[in-house]
Amino acid sequence: FLTTAQLNEALGLQPGDPYGAHTLEACLASRENQRDITSRYLNNGYLFFRIDSVAKARPGGGTDLTFNLAEGPTARINAVTIRGNHRVATPNILPLITLHPGELFSRARLIESQRALAGSGWFVPTNIGVNPQPVPDKGLVNIEFVVVEK
Repeated sequence: FLTTAQLNEALGLQPGDPYGAHTLEACLASRENQRDITSRYLNNGYLFFRIDSVAKARPGGGTDLTFNLAEGPTARINAVTIRGNHRVATPNILPLITLHPGELFSRARLIESQRALAGSGWFVPTNIGVNPQPVPDKGLVNIEFVVVEK
């Protein structure tokens, strides 16, 4: 999915940069701008991707980093459900959700949907739960939003 150049750009590391375990965590962690490796994969359907790293000390100083990335299959949205709504009808809530059956999974759209539910005024904003339920053997994921009405 991503080229070596795109992976290197997403890592943000250059030869000679200081290295420590926290450096590696920062490279792989999600960033606000969504340009990190994790976001790039999760926002393009690669829910099942995995990345492992190996750090090898070089004689005379320095560290060589090797990343082993397994993309896995892409995941498509199978079903989107809402749980916890008793007064607000599900058909009124679904337009706030930007994930739809048949589309590739996107963590960015999952977060966007969670924020839309929180900002709707119908639910307790701090109690919007999201339960992705992967079905890896079928390349699908069911998304359940759990809400608490005000």
